[in-house]
Order: sequence, then structure tokens, then C-alpha cells
Amino acid sequence: MRDNKHVPVQFAQQLLANERTYLAWIRTSAAIAGIGFLVTNLHFVMGDTGDQTLDTFIMIIGIASVFTGILMIVISTVDYFKKNKDIVSGYIRPSSLKIWVLSVSMFLMLSTFLLYFILIN
Repeated sequence: MRDNKHVPVQFAQQLLANERTYLAWIRTSAAIAGIGFLVTNLHFVMGDTGDQTLDTFIMIIGIASVFTGILMIVISTVDYFKKNKDIVSGYIRPSSLKIWVLSVSMFLMLSTFLLYFILIN
């Protein structure tokens, strides 16, 4: 659905809710990427370097966080436009694949954070 296309007012509430949901996904993806960047920078700024394995691991955490944020942006953008079409056409498809992909990505990323905190202690 193009932004300049007019839709009946009866769909306004659902379309605006879809937009709010999309913006929430964007904020979440920015926060996830930012947290990974922050943890990586704090590791190197606080002088915890020296252990090559730990340094490599923290770089993986940073890359995984940014990758997860980018993945969330791509998936939520595609889903936003699909949902807009679905709303206007009168039927909704569940987002189970999107939820599974993002949940597994978040689980893996948070597991690496947990492993990092275990390794530094």
C-alpha cells in the first residue's frame, strides 16, 4: 500500500495501530543495537582487554546485537506493509514466522550476553 493512496475511514483505527506497532519494533531494534554497542565499548574502555578469547567474544556480542537490530527492522518493515494490505483487503494473516525468527534471534543474543557476564566473573 502506498502512502499517498486513500483508504476508507473504517480502516483508520487498524492502520494506525499497525503503524504504532511498527514504530515500537523500530524503537526496540534501535535499543537492541545500542545495547550491544554499549556493552562492546564498555568492555574495551574499562580496560578488560587482554584475554583474546574474551575480546573476540565481546565483538561477537556487538555484531550479533547490531545484526539482530537490523533483522528486526527488515522483518518489521516487510510485515508492516503486508499487514496494511491485509487490513484493507479484509483479512489478516498471523505473523508466526516473524515472531519465531525474532524470538530465536533475541534468545541467542541474550544468551551470548549471559555467557559473557559468566566469563568475566
